[in-house]
Amino acid sequence: MRRAGGLALALLAALVLAWFLLQRPDTTVEVAEVAEETAPEPPVALHDGDDVAAAEAELFILTNDGTKIPKTEQCVLIAEWTERHVPHFTIADNIRDRAMLFTEDDVACLTASTIPPFVLTYADLHMKRERKPR
Repeated sequence: MRRAGGLALALLAALVLAWFLLQRPDTTVEVAEVAEETAPEPPVALHDGDDVAAAEAELFILTNDGTKIPKTEQCVLIAEWTERHVPHFTIADNIRDRAMLFTEDDVACLTASTIPPFVLTYADLHMKRERKPR
């Protein structure tokens, strides 16, 4: 028993000694120096028609019948989640956990976007409602 304990202690001491004596890998990072800085390219100017169309594409969703529906912050957020293939139940959990309340514009934007029906129904249940005085 004593012999096994002494052997285990000697083995442990040898491992500790080997740990300290072995060379550690070099973890320094070499940074290449930049000889000269280049200026960023200036932005490309769009034509007036392109400018308006790009601005409208960012602010509105154009439906098939030509109706412009404004994009809202919550609609864009949920649309991004859907584009990233976040599961529907996770989106619903986030709506609940963030205590999101939707306006009519939000629901219209969600309806015009490619949002799954389950999320639309859940958003409709969490609409801002006016409280009636008693």
